[in-house]
Amino acid sequence: MKNFLAIDVEDYYQVSGMADVSLFEKWESQESRTERNLEVILCAMGDVKGTFFVLGWEAEKRPQLVKMICRQGHETATHGYSHRSINDMTRANFKAELERSVKLLEDLSGHKILGHRAPSFSITCDNLWAFEVMTELGLRYDSSVVPIKRRRGGIKGAERTPYIVHTESGELQEFPMAVTEIAGRKIPVAGGGFFRLFPYWFTRNAILRLNSLCIPVVVYLHPWEFDPGQPRLKSFYSRNGFNHYVNLSGVLAKFKRLLNDFEFISFSEYLQSKNQI
Repeated sequence: MKNFLAIDVEDYYQVSGMADVSLFEKWESQESRTERNLEVILCAMGDVKGTFFVLGWEAEKRPQLVKMICRQGHETATHGYSHRSINDMTRANFKAELERSVKLLEDLSGHKILGHRAPSFSITCDNLWAFEVMTELGLRYDSSVVPIKRRRGGIKGAERTPYIVHTESGELQEFPMAVTEIAGRKIPVAGGGFFRLFPYWFTRNAILRLNSLCIPVVVYLHPWEFDPGQPRLKSFYSRNGFNHYVNLSGVLAKFKRLLNDFEFISFSEYLQSKNQI
């Protein structure tokens, strides 16, 4: 089975867990490390293709990032503009930011933007209107739903395999995050902090088990996760600090093993195979 590989293109100071110490208005004063880290990822991927969800602010300030991604034949999709949680936005705010990001990325890539990922996977039962906004703007898929309740999002009981979301303005393909069971409890797996926290054998076995159940797995990482030398904005011993910094030094080796053990495609490749685009 082919799984999905996604990279959320944002820098270390833009993550939700750092929002209280790295205000949006001060982002330009922070050291940018995304380009260097993106080069590491692209080199490691080689001929493997994936989807890069690019933050609109990053694309606007550093257009070369989108050019790098496109040169190697990867799909570009949107990660919103300012990395604000959808829970903190009105429908009008969300639409304005999403429209701005999509236009930026389309102008830079020369391709229609098809997909979206919400910052911090912040799609919940309280903001399902976001799906309708996406279809209004011509997007064809989303990959933001975590099928369990989480601190910043999640929809408990959502489907675990790709499914269609029906809205008044059209249909949208959803690619949910992977969850696995431990002692009867469902937990996320194969992405971000969970990829760093768990030993590789655990992640590999979880993906194999989900694939055996005909569930394709969405693997996701961020450029800053390949950067153990990044500036420290919080103590490792704080909750957000631990979540952000744990096991950064082992990510590249794990990532290379993952690419060797599994086959991956982009989300747009999947839609093309199903004649949905």
